Order: sequence, then structure tokens, then C-alpha cells
Amino acid sequence: MADRDPLPVIRVKLACADEPQFQTEFASRIAEGFFVPTESPQALGQRLSLELELLDGKAVRGEAVVMRHGQPGKRSGMLVHLLELAPDSVQFPLKPHSQARPPVFATPAPSAPAPSPTPRPDALPTRVQDAPAGPAAPEEWSGGLRQFDVLRSYQLLKRLGGGGMAEVFLARSTLGEGVEKLVALKTTLPQFGPDTPFGALFLNEARISVTLQHPNVVQVFDYGEAAGRPFLAMEFVPGRNLGNVLRRMQERGLEPRLDLAVAVGIEVCKALEYVHEKKDLDGKPLSLVHRDVSPGNVIFSERGEVKVVDFGVAAASTGTRAAEMLVGKYAYMAPEQAKGSVPAPNWDIYGLGAVLHEMSTLRPLFAGDTSKEAILERRKERHLPPSSVNAAVPAALDRAVLTATDPDSSRRYASARELRQALDAVQGRVGRCDCGAVMGELFGDELIHDQMQIEALMVRARRHSPRAPLDSGTTVLRPLRRLRRRLASTRFAMELARRPRLVWAVAALLVLALGGGGFLGVRSYRREAAFASRIALADERIASGRLVGAGGDEALDHLLEARKARPDDPRALERVRSLADKFEELGQLALSREDRAEAAVHFEASLKADPGRAKPAQRLEEIEKWIREHGAGKVRASPAP
Repeated sequence: MADRDPLPVIRVKLACADEPQFQTEFASRIAEGFFVPTESPQALGQRLSLELELLDGKAVRGEAVVMRHGQPGKRSGMLVHLLELAPDSVQFPLKPHSQARPPVFATPAPSAPAPSPTPRPDALPTRVQDAPAGPAAPEEWSGGLRQFDVLRSYQLLKRLGGGGMAEVFLARSTLGEGVEKLVALKTTLPQFGPDTPFGALFLNEARISVTLQHPNVVQVFDYGEAAGRPFLAMEFVPGRNLGNVLRRMQERGLEPRLDLAVAVGIEVCKALEYVHEKKDLDGKPLSLVHRDVSPGNVIFSERGEVKVVDFGVAAASTGTRAAEMLVGKYAYMAPEQAKGSVPAPNWDIYGLGAVLHEMSTLRPLFAGDTSKEAILERRKERHLPPSSVNAAVPAALDRAVLTATDPDSSRRYASARELRQALDAVQGRVGRCDCGAVMGELFGDELIHDQMQIEALMVRARRHSPRAPLDSGTTVLRPLRRLRRRLASTRFAMELARRPRLVWAVAALLVLALGGGGFLGVRSYRREAAFASRIALADERIASGRLVGAGGDEALDHLLEARKARPDDPRALERVRSLADKFEELGQLALSREDRAEAAVHFEASLKADPGRAKPAQRLEEIEKWIREHGAGKVRASPAP
């Protein structure tokens, strides 16, 4: 057999200080692949000769294959997977890598052999593709949640982060007909259920966030409750937050990017303009204030889009319960916010000014002790301008930051629009910034790794996904519709179109063939399909939290129609009773908060679902009696001090 042509040689350096570090890094890359930066990537499926160079001059050689191309920011390259090690290439045994993070691999091109994603448990074999490829066990999280668990219609993929009261997961949402969507699912921790103060604050976030639609605000699609946890389904933005960006620049010893600071400031101002000026459907201003403008709540997408997130602490400046809570980060709080007062839009202006100072200097506005007392003491006087730390800061940017962070709220910018206009003028001097290129320079390889990991998690999630209940109407009709489309393209159909009389003849023959029994069968099938469609629509509305409301298209509406069509069918009866139980529970929770108006709505819905219930009727009578005694204008009691 003739020798095959020599393979292209690709060299990759592994910056490993010692043998154990090399073993860990090498075994991890076996699972995840090696990213090779190059302006001229090889074709997908192309085999390569891969040489891995160590710091001490040693090299590991083997054969690899190109799995995919990547382009983070302005860098381009290719991802390759090792298929086979050259004999005697490694002078010491290789140990398997830790399973702390799941193996990540890309789907190969059809012509390329599929490498194994996992090394053998004892030692890495000479032929990597001979290693078993069993899936890693699902991860376990706090509160009893596990990887690939399903909350309503959302399947958890991985934990993105969390704080003292809530956590965020990457989740897969299935929309039907094979359509999938990635969302960021924010849930409260198990101890903060819907009847706790934080649960109420979380509900406040849901009510505010679902009404906000702006390119610089992370969109919220859905909210509800599952496994005893309120949740929000939000737009998933692959990228990093501003805090990550600033830390990476500090770690690399980079100079502050004034063009980046101004660009981010302008985009955040656009978001705040929208939020501060937002009105309800009746045209009444909502007077919303974010109250936590800080680097962690400013998100960069991998394409460089800038979005503001986390409206869990947003409140209207109208003395609501949420407004009474002291929330936010002291390092970015206005003095009057730290003292506790009625929320005002210039609180957000102050927070953004502190962020601009930090971006212009790579130092926080208030370093060191950031306790409430220390910050209140240090904010009595004006602080030094950014140019005192970074001489490259122009005077116009100094003025913008100092005005935004003035301790006297009356001297600050009156609106986010005014601050944006000041930054627009500064941008003409410092120049525009390509935020996508900055993301590529700082996190290029990591972003590719993130995308690969998500692809692998989606593959594993589909294997763990429970089988969806069959929709009899859709399932039965789909093949009939497919047959109709095929017949429409045949010569017979074309002939019928040209000869209308032939159509009537064929129709008459079909009617005679079906007869009376066929007619009754079709009629019965249509009733079953309509009933099943109502049940499916009700299940869909329940999954998305749309239980009751005006319009006739909510879960309760469809269930009542289904029960009307088939009064004794257990499918409708069980769902209606379950929904009635839910409304009764929500009514009790509202009563515990002394929100009698909301409680009345829930109890009325419970009676609508199940008119024979005694407890909701009794509660409604008690609420009506309370209203008669205290006046109709006081349906909701004043919050406790």
C-alpha cells in the first residue's frame, strides 16, 4: 500500500509550568478541542498533524481533524480535535482530567471521524477515539435542582451565577414543532418563596420587566412559579458583564479605554432614558428607577451589544413597598439613596457616573471601605476628577463624570438624556469604539469555548428531555395536511383544476363511498380534535403563566369550553379542579399580604372554575363585608411600618 500524502502541520503552544498542570490541561483539551488562531483555516473534516509544544521544549504529536471554524470579534481560526497520538510521543503517563466541568465537543462534519469526548478512567489511550464516550452525570445544585430538570417548559442546562437570594440558569425552552430557544432563567432560592418579602420583590421585577422592550434592556419573555420558586425567563445574552471586562483589563495591565467608556455610557443612557420615561397603557408615567446601575448589571454580548439587566430592585418613585427597601450596591449609590429616601431618576445618573469614573481609570470611585457609613462620610464633598488618575481623560469627560456624581442631587444632570448628550460631544473627541472587537480581544477563545459547551449541553439535554404529551388534533391532522400538499402538486390535481365538473363527480363518489357511517366518523373526529385542541391550548397557557384574564384566550377560558363540550371527560375536570385549587391558594397568599383586591380576583376565578367551592365564596363575603365597613377606597390595607 502506497504511503498517504503528508498532512498539514499545525503547532499549538500549551503554557504549562509543570507536568501536573500539563496533564490537566491536555486531558481537558482532549474533551474540548484545541483552538488554533489563523486567518486561513483548513476545510472542515481536513486531517492535520498536530504538535503541542510545552514551555520546556517537549512536544506531543498526533493526528487531528478540523471540526469547526470560529471568529470571535476580529480573530479567526479553527477548532481541531485530536484523533490519535503518535507512538512514544508522551514520555510520562497521562491522567484523566477532573469532571468538574462537563466534556465539550463539537459535532463533526459528515466525512470526518467522530472523536471521543471523554478519556478512559485509568489513563489516556494511545488512540483517543477508542476511549468510551459515555455522557457525564448531570450536575446537582442547591435546593434539590439538578441539571436537565424541567421547570414548567424550561429545561435547566447549567448554572450561570447567583447571589444571596436568587440564581440564574441557562435553560432550553421548547416552543413546539421542534423550535428551541435558549433563555436565562432567574429563580429565587428555595427559602424565598412567593409569600416572602423577597418573593414579592421578585414579582415586582416580573411586572415591571415584562413591559420593557428596548434594544439596551434585557427582554423578559415569561414569568411564573415552579417547584415552589418564582422564576423569570429572560433573553440570554452570550458574553460577559462590564465587571468581567474591567477585571480582565486590569489582569492584563491594559490602559483604560476612553472610547469604550464613552460608548458604554451612551448605550446605558439610552436604556435609562427609556426606563425613566416609560408610561403605562393609559399614558400615565410609571416613574421607574433602576436603583442598581453597576458594572455587574451591564452586559456585553459577544457582538458588542450593551444591555442593562436586573430590574429586581427597580421601583416607582411613589412610595411603594419596593421603594421603601434599601437595595443596590453602596459603592454606586447616591448619598440620598444610601440614607434612604424616595427613589429619583438621578440616583441612576449617579450610579452611571461612578461606572464611567471606574471605566476611565480602572479604579472604583470609592476604593477600600465601601460600607454605608464610610461612603456617606466620603460623599459629603466632591471627589477628584478621573483625570487626576488618568491624564488622558479630556476635560469634557471630567465635567460629565463630576456632574453625574455631584453629592448635591440638585446639581446633577436632570435626566439621562442630558448625560447622553454630554457624552455624545465627548465621543467626537475620543472616537467611536468597536465593542465587538474589544470582546474578541479580551475573551475570544473563551467565547468559542462557551458556544461549544452550549452545543454539547443541548445534545445532552435532548437525551434527558421527557417525551412531550401528544396533541391528538395536531398529531392526526399533520399527515392529512402533508397528503393534501402532495396531492396538490400532482397531475391529477392539475387536471381537476382545469375540469370543475370532474371535481363534483369525484366529490359525489367520495360521499357515496363514505356513507352515513363515514359522515358520523368525520363528525366525531372533528369533535375530538376540537376538544384536544382546547386542552392543548389550556396546557400551553398554564405553562406560560396565563391562567385567567380578559380576552377569552387564557387557560381557564379554554378549560371551561372543553368542559362544556364534554362535561364528564376527566382530562378537562382534573385540569379545572387543579386550576381552582391554584386560584384559591393565590387568594390566600394575597390575603396574608392584606391585598384584598388581588385576593378577591383570585377567589372569583376559583369560583368560576368550580362554582361549588365553599371556602372561596366565604372569603369573598368576608372581603365584601370589610369593604362595606372600611370604605371602597381602602380595599388594600396600608403596609405595616
